[in-house]
Amino acid sequence: MTSSEPPPLVALRGRQRIAPFALVRVGDTAAAAEAALAGAVPMGGGVDLVDRMKFGERIERLMPLSGLALGGVEATEGGLRIGATTTYAALAESAEAARLAPAFARLVGGVANPRIRMKGTVGGSVMSQKPNFDVWPALMALGADLVFADGDGEARLPAAALAPDERRLLLAVEVPAGADARFAFDRSLRPIVSVFAGREAATGALRLAVGCAHQRPLLLRLAAGETDVAAAAAAALPPPKSDGLASSTYRRRMVGVLAARLARILPGPDAAS
Repeated sequence: MTSSEPPPLVALRGRQRIAPFALVRVGDTAAAAEAALAGAVPMGGGVDLVDRMKFGERIERLMPLSGLALGGVEATEGGLRIGATTTYAALAESAEAARLAPAFARLVGGVANPRIRMKGTVGGSVMSQKPNFDVWPALMALGADLVFADGDGEARLPAAALAPDERRLLLAVEVPAGADARFAFDRSLRPIVSVFAGREAATGALRLAVGCAHQRPLLLRLAAGETDVAAAAAAALPPPKSDGLASSTYRRRMVGVLAARLARILPGPDAAS
């Protein structure tokens, strides 16, 4: 072994697998947005990012966001705005979230364990795009927007439209007013499948966000008045993955079962209009 070769690895995951990286220090949001577009990887709580690095993923430029004012939960004219660096714990304990989005706050308050909830951030969960994380598909079902830095201003994007190669700096997520009253979720079969449902107020259509079953969470939309939600959801679903946890066929079937269960407890089209 030459001196340039790395030492042998004694495990698949560990600090010894973290490759050298440069820290990018920024003093304000504008500088952070510019650095992100230039390839620096933003880090909020670091729960997912550091874990990926311990598995050997190479991050050349790492940009901590801890010094920026990107956290907080506030009511807006259009609903609820949640800063990107808001931790799960802070969101779950927020009085504004309890008032305007109690179901979403309850979901976030039950994620993982206290250590993860104290460090993990809303923005980090979304931008990781992990299929088994809950925040992003929940935001899809809620019809929420992602708010990115865009020059001197902000740009909004529907949560379901997030691209795999998005490099803009996420500033916040915005949950529309009243969306939480038409929102429900079922995580009872994680990590095989999870389903998040939202009823559109204007049309009565059912938004179904599916987690754990594919490489990325995805969104299905069923028209108002659909009589067989289970069959419609299963038919609209692309082939789920098969792995050591469950087959593609089983995952597809369970998406239909959970979707039908959620549709029964959500307000119907008449109540949502």
